[in-house]
Amino acid sequence: MELGGFFVMGVGASDKAESIGVLRDGELHLDARMTADNGISFRAHVEMEGRTTDDFIDENYVIIESRYGKLKIGGDDPVRGTYLNGVIYATGGWTGYYNSTNTTLIDAKAGTSGGSDAPGVFYESPNLNGFRFGLSYQPDAERDGAPGAGTGDTNNPVFAGAEQIGLGAVYSTIQGDWEYGVSAGYFAAQGEPDIWHVGGFLEFDNLRIAAVYEDDTTEELAVGVRYRDGPLTIGGGYGFDNVGGDDDHIAAAFLSYKLAPGISATLGVERHWDNSGEREVGGTGYLFFSF
Repeated sequence: MELGGFFVMGVGASDKAESIGVLRDGELHLDARMTADNGISFRAHVEMEGRTTDDFIDENYVIIESRYGKLKIGGDDPVRGTYLNGVIYATGGWTGYYNSTNTTLIDAKAGTSGGSDAPGVFYESPNLNGFRFGLSYQPDAERDGAPGAGTGDTNNPVFAGAEQIGLGAVYSTIQGDWEYGVSAGYFAAQGEPDIWHVGGFLEFDNLRIAAVYEDDTTEELAVGVRYRDGPLTIGGGYGFDNVGGDDDHIAAAFLSYKLAPGISATLGVERHWDNSGEREVGGTGYLFFSF
């Protein structure tokens, strides 16, 4: 049995809230692994929230892995987000310009997270000379156990309801001092607009530039940059979203410093503006523990 997880603690502020808020979040991860004599491995994984919540159990699944790839059954996010390499993230992901960051200091960010971690069937291919792909099918998105999800979680078979399907593919390679990659993904949920994206990155000598374009009835573009020098990481980006015909813009920057193995400190700032004249500014500082 293996024990892991993370914890984050810090403070955040925004001019919209007109106050300083306390940030804390975390998860405890339990893993059991076994390998058969023929080389096929089995893994059971459960994530428990490190805070008071009705959705105490987060992702939970079993993976069967062989040279032909991974078959996963259980509750997890659609594979679309797994195959997205065109975004720059701060350490721990608690500040940034893209919507899959873990906190929202301001209202508008580029991109959509897309989908719940309801029970489903997932497949991820092996690494084929830098190319990987995956697909996911979740028969009822409302069975993830989250508050307000409607029908809630269950230990009975989950049949078709609010179906969601995810597809994704990614390619990356290293050529000397250069590293580059591209990705594409598609997500469809019953009663919701289809989402697709293309993205990629280029890195040389610890400097990475990344971009992603997404379409979910509105066009969204995000571009980011990151530089690493030993324990120091500096990054940020810009995102654009023409939702509702009212152009939204988001810019963010962060600085992270590795204090010890598994421990880092991050400062971040975010700014949003749109054509209507709305302006928002937010910032955060936090410690991130990974174990």
